[in-house]
Amino acid sequence: MINEGGSFMGKEDWVSLKEIEKQTNISVPTLSRYADEYGHYILQHRAGNKRMIHVTSIEVMQKIRKYYDIKLTKDQIHEKLKAYPIIAEVKEENDMTKEVSEVKKFFEVELEKINQKFEQQQAYFDERMKERDVKLMEVMRSLHEEKKVALETATAHQVKGERKIVKEKKWWKLW
Repeated sequence: MINEGGSFMGKEDWVSLKEIEKQTNISVPTLSRYADEYGHYILQHRAGNKRMIHVTSIEVMQKIRKYYDIKLTKDQIHEKLKAYPIIAEVKEENDMTKEVSEVKKFFEVELEKINQKFEQQQAYFDERMKERDVKLMEVMRSLHEEKKVALETATAHQVKGERKIVKEKKWWKLW
């Protein structure tokens, strides 16, 4: 890692919150709170569960303590800290690849959930369509049967009516 001056930052340039507590008499929870609240001004990273602070940021933490001692608000402290450079977190390529992989896995899981939901809805829709088709076919058969019966009845009445007419006419008047 390279620092602002262009020189290499080694492991000895990073200290734990416990070590800073020994140097400054600021408690670890307070230092942690400062690192969270004013993280843009404090060069830090995590090594496992430990929060490591760069030695150049110890001065910033001491300034924050003094600002609280003179009863400044968080907004006022942020305003005062604008004099310090803002720290942009730069991640190493394998960290970014890991994050991208995690995001990809998350979206794959979400996509799978969406696909399952879609398949469930499609199955529900297909089942309802099948039920509707069966009912529609039953209604059509019923109507067809009613029409058939009505046609047979009408035909029977018509044939009866023609026979009646034929019976009433004399056989010599049929032609």
